[in-house]
Parts: sequence; structure tokens; C-alpha cells
Amino acid sequence: MSVAEHGELYRLIAMKERLSENLIRFLFVQLVEGLMQLHNNGYVHRDIKPENLLIDNKFRLIIADFNFASKLEERTLPTSKQL
Repeated sequence: MSVAEHGELYRLIAMKERLSENLIRFLFVQLVEGLMQLHNNGYVHRDIKPENLLIDNKFRLIIADFNFASKLEERTLPTSKQL
């Protein structure tokens, strides 16, 4: 059993002529929530691209490849209240 049955988002984009607006919205919300979680814990990914976003069998987004990620020394990102 694979964690990301649908593979990379890049592969999904390449296989289909067009993704539905609902699927794009569903994935985008997950991406924003995932990045907010990382940032709120003091980390930045620094290499977000379709090849580093995996899709499971329920089309849940998995952020992968943290080779360029880094921990922030101090809180330099605005909180959601500051936005």
C-alpha cells in the first residue's frame, strides 16, 4: 500500500488535459493549510512545486521533500492575526 497512490501533483497535471475547479480548490486549500502549519511551527519549506506535492487515494495533499526546509531563528513571518 502506497502513501501517495496518485503520485506527484505534477504527474496528475501532466496526465489530464484540465483539472476541475473543485479539485484545484480542494488541493489549494490543503496546500495553504499545510504551509500555515509549517510556518506556525517555525519552519519554511523553500521548494514548493508540483513535484514535491503528493496526492493520496482520497486526493489529500502531502507536502514532501524537505531537503531545503529550514527552521526560523526568530519569528519573521506574520501571524494570521497580522494579515
